Amino acid sequence: VLDLADQFNVQGLRGWTLATTEQQRRDLIKESVILHQKEVTPLAVKRVLTLVGYPNATIQENPGNFYNGEWTYDGARTYSGAQLGSFIVTLDSTQSAVSGPLVDLIVALINEWKNARSYLLDLRIGDISLFSNLLQYDGLWAYIGDQEYDGERNIL
Repeated sequence: VLDLADQFNVQGLRGWTLATTEQQRRDLIKESVILHQKEVTPLAVKRVLTLVGYPNATIQENPGNFYNGEWTYDGARTYSGAQLGSFIVTLDSTQSAVSGPLVDLIVALINEWKNARSYLLDLRIGDISLFSNLLQYDGLWAYIGDQEYDGERNIL
C-alpha cells in the first residue's frame, strides 16, 4: 500500500503520516487524483484534512487585522486592512484532538497542499488559537533557558 501512496504522491507529510487507520489511507489513495487536480486550493487543504481525520475544517482567507489583544504589536505585521495571501484554518472543536507534535504534522500537511504564496497565519480549534496558546507565558514553563521565546512556535 505504501507503494501506491508513493505512486499517487500522498506519502509522508502529504497525508500518509497523519492517516492513522487503514481506511483513512485507502481513502487518501482513492481521492489522490481529485486532490492533485485541486492542489494549491483551499478545497484541497480542506479535503485532505477531512481524509486524515479532521472533518469540518474551515478556512478563512485574507483575514482582517483588528486590535483584540491576540497579537503582539512588534512590527512583524503591517496593519493595513486584510492580510493578503494569509489564511486561518479552524478545526472542528468537537472532533479534533491535537498535541504538540500533532500540530506540527497538521501544519506540515497544510503547507504541502496550500499554494506557495499563501501563509498559514493561525491554526485553531474552535475559538482557541493553537499558535498563540503555544507561546503564552502561562506559568507552565520554567524560565531557565530550556525554551527560547523568539516569536516562533515552541512546541515541546
